[in-house]
Formats: sequence, C-alpha cells, structure tokens
Amino acid sequence: MQQDRKASLLRRIGRILLIFAVLLLLGYGLLLLTLGLVQQNEIRKAQAKGTAVTVQITELEHSVPDNGTFIVVVEPADKRRDTPREIGKTFATTDNRNLAVGDTLTMYYDPANPTDRTVDFGTAAPRIRMGCVLSGLGILLLAAGIILRIRMDKS
Repeated sequence: MQQDRKASLLRRIGRILLIFAVLLLLGYGLLLLTLGLVQQNEIRKAQAKGTAVTVQITELEHSVPDNGTFIVVVEPADKRRDTPREIGKTFATTDNRNLAVGDTLTMYYDPANPTDRTVDFGTAAPRIRMGCVLSGLGILLLAAGIILRIRMDKS
C-alpha cells in the first residue's frame, strides 16, 4: 500500500514537472516571437522614415564576459558627400554571435536628426522563426498531453 502511494506521488510530480517544462517552452517561444516582431517593426519604421547607409563593423567586444551581448562600433563603409558629418562612429549592442570586424550592415538614420539611428543586425527574422518553432512545439506537446489525459480518463 505504501509503495503504491509513493509511485502515485512520483507520477504526479513527474506530470507537474513535464507540464512546467512544456509551459516554459511555450513561454520562451512566445517571448522570442514577440521580441522578433518588435524588432522587425522598429526596422520597418526606421526604413520608412530614414535614409539607409551601409556601415562596417570596426570594433566588436563582449559587453560583459560570457553574457552573449556584444558592443559593436560601426562607421559608414564609404564616406559619401551626402552622408551627414554627424554619422561617424555609432555604438550599439547586439546578441548576434555571427558578426565579425569588417562585416557590413545597414543603418537607418533620420535626415532631420542624424543622431536618431537604427542598425539592422539581422536578428529579427531568426528570432521570429525560432519563436514560431518553439511555440508550435509547446502547443503540440500541450495538446498531446491533454488528449492523452482525456483518453486515460475514459479508460
């Protein structure tokens, strides 16, 4: 009798932990999806109101060791006459680990206020994709668990 109680308690704890893991997966997927969509929206706004300029990464370093965030310094790749003088070095942060010194990116600036700048680090689309995958997987696992529970209750 005591053995059955222990086994039942362990099964319940296991189910609770499994549900918690699935909900974490779903929540993280939704977080990535939201961050990607917000970032994509910011880039679209910058494209609509700003002027694009190609910039090159001149410096790249970890902001804090081992946290995955980088401080990036970019400068216009070609010094054109129509590029405002205020657009010199631009400091930004990103978590894109695929960047290296010498890479070129697109930066958007407001011609009326050249200090208003947005650098497109190319992280919005991967976040949206990963968010969709993780959210979809979380929803599928949650649905499978509910279906299994209903079938177990019927039998």
